Amino acid sequence: AYKTVYNWIDQGWLDVQLPDLPDHGIRRHRAKEKRGTFSHGRSIEERPHKVETRQEFGHFEADTVLSGKRKGQAVATFVECKSRLTIVKRLH
Repeated sequence: AYKTVYNWIDQGWLDVQLPDLPDHGIRRHRAKEKRGTFSHGRSIEERPHKVETRQEFGHFEADTVLSGKRKGQAVATFVECKSRLTIVKRLH
């Protein structure tokens, strides 16, 4: 594994210098999960049967989407279940 090789280089067991390596000795770390968990509100599995069958107008589902490229940018989406009318609002 690459980590073992780097450890051997750090301990002097291999006659290689870090600048001689393809990535010049820069170790890359996996990004940590940034999404949070949502614990408020009702689960989508708990919605009433009327909403599930889309018989009645006026039931909305809402969600937020955060931008991965522009920090601080987000939109809120609202979808009416029967008609699939979608409203998107930019959040500041």
